[in-house]
Amino acid sequence: MAVVAHITFNDEPSSALGQVIVAGIIRDSPGIAPKKPTRVLDHYALVYISDGGGYFEDALGHRHPLRRGDLLFLFPQVGHTYGPGEHEFWYEIFIVFEGPIFDLWREQGLLDPQRPVLHLEPVDYWFKQFRDAIWSVPQSGPEYGLVRVCLLQQVLAQVMVHEHKQGNDRVDQLWLSEAKTLLTADYRQQPDYPDIASRLGMSYDGFRKRFTRETGVSPARYHTLRRMDRACEFLLNQNQTVKEIAHQLGFSDEYHFSKRFKQIIGMSPTGFRALFGS
Repeated sequence: MAVVAHITFNDEPSSALGQVIVAGIIRDSPGIAPKKPTRVLDHYALVYISDGGGYFEDALGHRHPLRRGDLLFLFPQVGHTYGPGEHEFWYEIFIVFEGPIFDLWREQGLLDPQRPVLHLEPVDYWFKQFRDAIWSVPQSGPEYGLVRVCLLQQVLAQVMVHEHKQGNDRVDQLWLSEAKTLLTADYRQQPDYPDIASRLGMSYDGFRKRFTRETGVSPARYHTLRRMDRACEFLLNQNQTVKEIAHQLGFSDEYHFSKRFKQIIGMSPTGFRALFGS
């Protein structure tokens, strides 16, 4: 084990809010090897992996493969084991801390034993945040200890904001995927946009604005573009006539289909087939 930097504060009087006990940066960390009973701490700790990968397990049943950018939270009285797997390595920065203020974070669900692993990128940015929270105040004394506690809380708050934003991004992706599926469920007829909005739990106006903001086109335009994409597939991959394709896509006749196709694609269906067909 190669410790690059290591600071111990456990000889420093703890503030009423809490204390940063020890922190360090380790190259080629061995982690905490599996053994019975597993290691149990009386305090909190975080471990941020700046390079490499491995595994994490705890007594609550969580098992996670780990990679660069993963952040582990270790909780008081929760047994755990972690470290690089066989033929793996990792570099880490760790911070050990305790106190009533962090117990309050836990009570409020901000530090949650059911979510012991988060992922933070960009790695260089987050490594610097954790490092600066401790190494920017190397002095000893109660007042400096309190500053470190406050700086650590500030970084933890940034982590929580990042996690909330990531969660919102995942919700947005799921919402958009569902919206696109509903809009392209049937190419033969115009979608019932108010009904789709209702199924997504929104007003039609709210749905239209959000979809346009996410994709750059309105729901109606999106449906039309995907309808023409399907028309192109039919023209290139099937032996149907233009009239048959128009009927299959729900157009009233070949003329209206050809006119709409040319508006969107820039050439007639027969011209498209002649140019790109085999």
